[in-house]
Amino acid sequence: MMARFLLLIVLFSILSATYAKPIEKSMAVEVVMEANKIRDAVLKKNYKYIINKFPSKVLKTLGLKRKVLIENTEKIMKNIISHGLVYEEYIIKNPTAVYNFGGKSLVFVPIKMVIKYRLSKVVSENYLIAIKYNSDDSWYFIDGVSINSREVFNSYFKDAPDSIVLPEQKNTIVNAEG
Repeated sequence: MMARFLLLIVLFSILSATYAKPIEKSMAVEVVMEANKIRDAVLKKNYKYIINKFPSKVLKTLGLKRKVLIENTEKIMKNIISHGLVYEEYIIKNPTAVYNFGGKSLVFVPIKMVIKYRLSKVVSENYLIAIKYNSDDSWYFIDGVSINSREVFNSYFKDAPDSIVLPEQKNTIVNAEG
């Protein structure tokens, strides 16, 4: 009887670890501070910093090389910015939940960006994915804009449980004056 009780406790612990849990205030503050560094790097066009905060394990899973990704990102962004892209607003909002699975913590950090491009503005309500591996003290980030489906998310995180709920993404194109 006691063995069955202990087995139930172990199973409950394993299952509950994959559902969203409220994020502790100290973790939320830490994640937001690190996300603000990503925002600052975007605004300062420091793409090397941003790519260096991309998790190595995900790069490996996707078959990408960090150096090539930095070079390509710098070229693409230089071209887009030369055609008039301007970040007018980039706000990091407070995360509310954390998922723990596969030796890591994953937090969806809501963001809002207003981007002016030529005669239009895009208001993007999106997220950064903050990842902290149990074996590492650093937070790593992935821009959620590239993750537009469950399949793409699962390609980044092959061990992700189905219980993870992807946040909604919303992009609205508005007149540059409005």
